[in-house]
Amino acid sequence: MVLSDWFAPGIRAGGPVTSSVNFSYAMQNDFNIHVLTSDRDLGDSQAYPNVNVNRWSHFDRNISTFYCSPQYQAYSSIASMLERSQPDFLYLNSMFSKSFTVFPLWLHLFRKLQSTVVLAPRGMLRKTALHFKPIKKHGFLNLLRATGIAHRIRFHATDKQERADIHRIFGRHSRVHVIGNCVRSPKPRNTTQTKVSGHLKIISVGRIHPIKNTHLLVNAVAAAENRLTLDLYGPIEDANYWKTCQQTINQLPGHIRIRHRGIVHAEKLQTTLDCYHLFALATAGENFGHAIYEALAAGKPVLISDQTPWKNLQAKQAGWDLPLNAMRAYTQKLDQCALMGPEEYNRWSLGAHQLATQFAHSKTRRLEYLKLFTE
Repeated sequence: MVLSDWFAPGIRAGGPVTSSVNFSYAMQNDFNIHVLTSDRDLGDSQAYPNVNVNRWSHFDRNISTFYCSPQYQAYSSIASMLERSQPDFLYLNSMFSKSFTVFPLWLHLFRKLQSTVVLAPRGMLRKTALHFKPIKKHGFLNLLRATGIAHRIRFHATDKQERADIHRIFGRHSRVHVIGNCVRSPKPRNTTQTKVSGHLKIISVGRIHPIKNTHLLVNAVAAAENRLTLDLYGPIEDANYWKTCQQTINQLPGHIRIRHRGIVHAEKLQTTLDCYHLFALATAGENFGHAIYEALAAGKPVLISDQTPWKNLQAKQAGWDLPLNAMRAYTQKLDQCALMGPEEYNRWSLGAHQLATQFAHSKTRRLEYLKLFTE
């Protein structure tokens, strides 16, 4: 049973939705997957249209879904369902979800669940992530440490940094499996897009939120010397933060254009990416970065921070991963990419696509996931 705050058809929560959906698809050949999730997207007041609420429904070949209304996310309802079903394995796709992490862990602590529990923190234990709502988060983590439950469950980390974060919080004896996220295989690279020297079209996909450092990217683009267009896709989660970004956007020079384009649906992301030359995200922390992978899979070089698992990109001619305190370096890379002609840009596009292809076709990932549950 996969427990996740959001699942398809949700889009606003970004990576967590993609992670849980890809995981379910990948594992349904080996397990019967039951997904317990909320009935609405992040920030929405209404349930998804055309889904069955508060009852099990068929989603895919070996995947069933149960979309919980807010009332059904109460402790009594979650406890009743889990105690009655007693799944062999619980996969918790969040660190701090009340209904889909805290309640199941509480049941497991008091031996009301015999399931093997796997917890995927999804980057929420990074120091940068813990800066937001720190009192509640550290209080919960202190409680987990005090109960000792962390030593009775398994953790799924998606990279070595997340393993270090788990060990920092819960101790070196915590049982951690490091396995990259499940992803779909890249489609053939689109080679029809043209690239003219002196002009660059940039796409950024992510929440408008301080942890995504939207303002850093906006300022880096604003300082460029070449003709740049930056389109931002994602929900505005922090209206005041967005106003700060708009102060820069409202004073842009004539050769720079920055727009917020709303939310892009997952099924339209690939065709949207095809309209741009470069993907950029100055994030303060990603435990994977599904949008980064999707950009690479579309053959788009990426300009990102060094706070993701995607490292040494320049050596692979797939992009650049830069420290967050080097805004001038971001601007320099933007201008460098803008000046590329078609031949040079094609080499970087090919490098991005090859990196995504190598990651997607890892032969060991499925075996590692099986070990996560069976060893």
